Amino acid sequence: MKIIALDAPLGAEVQGFDFAAPLAAEDLRALREAVDEHLVVLFHNGDNVPTNQQVIDFCSSFGPLRPTLADRSRLPGFAAINRVSNRDADGVQGTGGCGLV
Repeated sequence: MKIIALDAPLGAEVQGFDFAAPLAAEDLRALREAVDEHLVVLFHNGDNVPTNQQVIDFCSSFGPLRPTLADRSRLPGFAAINRVSNRDADGVQGTGGCGLV
């Protein structure tokens, strides 16, 4: 796994991360530090898109998840995932991410 700061006021890109593999303690530590330093981390996985359950498992590594109060933007069947989009899906424009406590 590699974390590269973006050429922007905030953000870093995570490369080589495998959502299907168990999250190693050192990778979790590096990701926490990246969030603390860069505020936003981006994962570009190309064709290796994580499943909804893999996203929930990953986000749970950072702490307990809680459903967003924005009921309509929750991903159906996955209350811990709030859609993030600038496109309308089923009459809802997503506005959030995984809900951490």
